[in-house]
Amino acid sequence: MENKIKTLEDTRKHIFYDVLEDELMKPVIKYGAHSRIESLGYMMYVVGVVAILIAMIASGITTIVVCRGNKVMITNISHMILLFIFTILAITIRHVFDKRLEDVMSSIRKGIYLYTEEVWDGEEARIREKWERKMRFYVRLFVKLLTSCWVQASLLLSLVKYFYSRDLNTYSGINQLLPYPFYMPFDTESAAGFWLAYLLVIIANFYIVVVVMDINGYYVTVVLTTVAELQVLNHSVRTIELRAYRLRQRARGLEVTSIEVPKSMFDDEAFQRYLYTCLLNNLRHHKAILAFKKLGDGYVGTVLGMLISVVGVILALSLYLLQEDPDKHTLFTCLSIFTAELLYTFYVCYFGQLVIEESKTLYLALYETPWFLWKNSYTKVLHIMMSCVIRPLNITCIGLNITASLQLYSDMISGMYKLVNVMRRS
Repeated sequence: MENKIKTLEDTRKHIFYDVLEDELMKPVIKYGAHSRIESLGYMMYVVGVVAILIAMIASGITTIVVCRGNKVMITNISHMILLFIFTILAITIRHVFDKRLEDVMSSIRKGIYLYTEEVWDGEEARIREKWERKMRFYVRLFVKLLTSCWVQASLLLSLVKYFYSRDLNTYSGINQLLPYPFYMPFDTESAAGFWLAYLLVIIANFYIVVVVMDINGYYVTVVLTTVAELQVLNHSVRTIELRAYRLRQRARGLEVTSIEVPKSMFDDEAFQRYLYTCLLNNLRHHKAILAFKKLGDGYVGTVLGMLISVVGVILALSLYLLQEDPDKHTLFTCLSIFTAELLYTFYVCYFGQLVIEESKTLYLALYETPWFLWKNSYTKVLHIMMSCVIRPLNITCIGLNITASLQLYSDMISGMYKLVNVMRRS
């Protein structure tokens, strides 16, 4: 039995705390690393990236001026300009919250909360290991999907346009065979000019992918770490009498041979004190979760607000394109963007819903404890904790009053449906 009982301190090296050493939190390019800010070469690199994005924004605005009257072209280019602006803002926000994100990652490595003085059955480690595997799976899946979308945007769009090149409108300085036909201040009809323009468009799209990968890595890590800790806390609360029983038996020098607590133990003064100790540990754990979530809320909440706002505008632009009787390659582009944005929105909202659902069960877990067998002074602490968890935790952008949940996703789908109806009537 002693071999099966471990403490959190013994197992901490085998669960969440080494997850960041893997490729999970290593984006393609760490443009936000705080320790590298003082490097002149690195700063020149960041400035170069931003300069390319600004140049593409200027090129996009010029394209809109040149193509005035072509609603499909203007809407399509406006979508890309919006993504470039989002990328620049994301890079800026990443630098602003860099120190806080370092503290978040440090908290995960050290452990959100460790029940070091308690005897542990190992279930908490299994819970954390389960969520670690899920974290790795979701991040890697997202990287694969996003990479495939980038390849699609850079290759398939050009191929589709090549086969339907006769249907494309021609404009001076704009090569329609580019994945996204931006105006360039050089001849894009020649082979050298075309491939140079193609390279610039691909590089700009590549940095959009890199930034979104970085955002996703931190978002999934913060959210699923919160979910895992809430699940550990739920399990700990539901087994509070067994934890107190183990502590009582250890104090007596006895082994725990039963998974059920004898009712007679509740008349034992020492057992009651251990119950109180376990409850205080749960209270400290909950406070540690709140502190961790507050630490990550600044970046995660800001990014959530940006993502939902940008996705909403992009979905509206996509619907507008569909209503403008676009050609075949524009229809392909529009449907691809629409599908990708809806899937990504569901992805973000689903993780937010996990936090809400797991925090909801904590109140019920506290109520199901044998509180009616406790001393009145101990139940007061229980009531305080219950009052603190009655409102579920959530991932929120305070400024925009946006909460990541399936309800938000449902509202967005409903909004898109209403928008389509309005467009059909107009």
